[in-house]
Amino acid sequence: MKIKLLTLLIVLCALFTTSANAQVYIPLINDTTAQWYCTNFIFTNTSPSDCIRKVDYKLFFNGDTTIGSNKYYKLFASGTYEFVDNSTPNSMPCSAPSLYYFQNSLVGYITEINKKIYYKYVTNNNEIGLDSDTILYNFNLQVGDTVPNNFNNSIGVIDSISINGVYHKQYSNFQHDFHYLSSIIEGVGSSNGLLSPAPLPFNGHNTYILNCYVVDSTHIYTVPWRNCNYTVGRSNKENNYLTSTTPNPFTKYTLFKVNSYMDHVTLTIINSQGTIVKVIKDNNGYELKLERDNLTTGLYFYQLHTNTSQLITGKLLIED
Repeated sequence: MKIKLLTLLIVLCALFTTSANAQVYIPLINDTTAQWYCTNFIFTNTSPSDCIRKVDYKLFFNGDTTIGSNKYYKLFASGTYEFVDNSTPNSMPCSAPSLYYFQNSLVGYITEINKKIYYKYVTNNNEIGLDSDTILYNFNLQVGDTVPNNFNNSIGVIDSISINGVYHKQYSNFQHDFHYLSSIIEGVGSSNGLLSPAPLPFNGHNTYILNCYVVDSTHIYTVPWRNCNYTVGRSNKENNYLTSTTPNPFTKYTLFKVNSYMDHVTLTIINSQGTIVKVIKDNNGYELKLERDNLTTGLYFYQLHTNTSQLITGKLLIED
């Protein structure tokens, strides 16, 4: 009798293990309405050293294209970019204006083949930055295998997490316990953002955080201690103020056109390190010309503002 019970237990355990291993795979690229709400903290390592760039943004799909023989989805970002003072009593405060907006910026192309997620990033000129794909995720991995693009980190535990009553495979307990990578979830991505730890469209030493994952305007997954109670993207006020900035990128000059009369408006230009490099005061009218002068090539941020309010912010790219 004991032998029969033992045999039955072994069979049941085998069946349970087979059932767990046969869990239905949940694709990452499964719905084009998917959105990833994320936050990045970028430590500038420049003076002032305690000035942190904080980026709140969402990643989303908008259209697709064929590259080679594969269909890639276009990945875009919209959000806010601000300088946050993380100063200690003896440090300098942030000197840069506080808030910038970016909207519908193409950041890369993504596809899924055989449970592997491939990514091609784009340059500031919206050109594909790599001839070969970067592997963001490989959901075929087993315990002990190396995670792609993550400092040769290896997987310690594979288990499941229930999201809205559906079990998703979860990879965690990595060999090197970096604080910015806690888990990778099938059908969602990294708990630190879809593109983490692959290259992101923001420069600097980043800390990546996924706040939540949304499909068709419905919250599917929220990372513990995070939330999605903020709005990212350009405000309606800004959309109604700025008409165009052309050319952008530019080599000699660019022209700002607005649909509301500027009355003693100031244009401030900030480089990618958060340093103010140019200020043009007392601008009036509906157009403003920015000459390159001695500005070097690279990415800049601009702010049109008065003494009491911010009117519009954005990005500029200077080329030779």
